[in-house]
Amino acid sequence: YLRQALEVMPVSKLVYGSDGGMPETYWLAARVTRRALGRALGDLVDEGLLDRGRAFAFAHLVLHENAERMGEVVSVPE
Repeated sequence: YLRQALEVMPVSKLVYGSDGGMPETYWLAARVTRRALGRALGDLVDEGLLDRGRAFAFAHLVLHENAERMGEVVSVPE
């Protein structure tokens, strides 16, 4: 489904998130997501639909920048 999302949605609207409860679960979810995103973006690069630099930029957006931008809009109680 990740590949499909990358093809039909603006990458600025994709955000990584997980809910695990235990540190190990968060770690595992992040690892699995990074691997799946890497495969999906790698396939797009291999097919000539995306260049390598843009794939790295997309990964940074999905895994970090988009969530950071959301944090600027939504205030989180301390």
